[in-house]
Amino acid sequence: MLDAVADGLLEPTGDLVVLVCIWIDPGASDETAVRDAARTATRRAIGVAVEGRPEDAARDLVARRDSLTSPFYGGS
Repeated sequence: MLDAVADGLLEPTGDLVVLVCIWIDPGASDETAVRDAARTATRRAIGVAVEGRPEDAARDLVARRDSLTSPFYGGS
């Protein structure tokens, strides 16, 4: 959050509530790497939420929607 405020992406007001959920691998052992990755992921997600994605990125996801996979879901 503070990175997004520092970058001028969000205004430092009391008018905004942001909920963040980050999955952290329980086997992770490098606390600094986990912290840095979580910080980067949070800033990137806020950027996408505020600024949106390029239209071609959305079109690409739509085109590949039936072949996209997740390492966390093995169902159909």
